[in-house]
Amino acid sequence: MKKNFLFLSLLVAFLLPAFSCSNDDPTPEIDNATTLNMLDAENGKTRLGNSDIYINAANNFETNRCLIVEIGSSKGLGKVVPPQTGEGLVYQVAVMPGHLYQAFKEDAVMRFPSGKQALALAGDYYQFYVDSEIMKEEKRIGAIVRFALINPEADGLPAYGSTIGTMISGYGDEIVYEFPKGTEFQYDSELDKIFKISTEGGVLKVSMRVSWTDTRDNYPIYARHNEVYTKVYIKVE
Repeated sequence: MKKNFLFLSLLVAFLLPAFSCSNDDPTPEIDNATTLNMLDAENGKTRLGNSDIYINAANNFETNRCLIVEIGSSKGLGKVVPPQTGEGLVYQVAVMPGHLYQAFKEDAVMRFPSGKQALALAGDYYQFYVDSEIMKEEKRIGAIVRFALINPEADGLPAYGSTIGTMISGYGDEIVYEFPKGTEFQYDSELDKIFKISTEGGVLKVSMRVSWTDTRDNYPIYARHNEVYTKVYIKVE
């Protein structure tokens, strides 16, 4: 009896972790997710959040002011996916149950000299998932969509629109600001007439060229790191 009891105790101890694993919570979802019954253009033309995205008569998501990317099949809305601003941005894409998408305001996406695109830190975006079709009398009239509005992570970049340094017009001042390694920069070529600019290793060095011309102004420089970019200013007083 003692041997049988010991055997059963060991068996239960062995099986408990396996059964507890089967009761694990599903993959966490974005906190501010919303469920939306998106009726198509012929049955109410429901918009996605505050965007102009709707489902057209051909069962495509359609927009005039946004760019949509299909990320692929998914088990749900899931966690936040960094903005997928690379290839495949379109104005129309098929509505497919079980698939995940993102949408960005077109004017918040910028292409850099490397050819890579990024989303402005000041530009939020939608992540959305098609749960299922909405049917009425055996006719498809829309889709049930889970979506969330997301603010992109700064990824080590300074705030969008911030001033990273101030110089005095006519003096040989210098500003040094360290960005994340691998940061790509873009600025108007006219700035080279006013400043000497170096961007090696993600360190932005801007020195004023001595001139009798009044150069007082705020000068923008764009900086991209991975999927996001920011806009910073050099101020000349």
